[in-house]
Amino acid sequence: MSDDPDRLVTVTSAATEFAANVAVAVLADHGIEAKAFAGLASWWGVGGPGKGSTFWNIPVQVRARDLERARAALTENKRDSVDIDWDAVELGDREDDAPLTPIGHTPMIVRVAIWLGLALMLAALIAGIVLSLR
Repeated sequence: MSDDPDRLVTVTSAATEFAANVAVAVLADHGIEAKAFAGLASWWGVGGPGKGSTFWNIPVQVRARDLERARAALTENKRDSVDIDWDAVELGDREDDAPLTPIGHTPMIVRVAIWLGLALMLAALIAGIVLSLR
């Protein structure tokens, strides 16, 4: 391993790009330059399966010379953070009449279009096989 104090080292990793960017912001508030390196998981919109998995997690890296300060800053931030009991938070009344759509709900028109596209692709594949056998 190199002794270069400017080499990047991983100080933490996060399951989502948002969480990684929060860590970067916390470190910036402490005067530590950090970068989050999101990969394909972020592009696909999937998060990590949780702590312990390194494949999906997004590394947050700092210069080697800042590693101990960065660890201390993240530990301090975690210790000082406030846990919010969201069940006790009063949000008030809604101001619109728009229907609530569950997260991940795909509209029926989109589902029909997907199935129609799959059916057409299957039909084209079968037709191609039948025509190639003649």
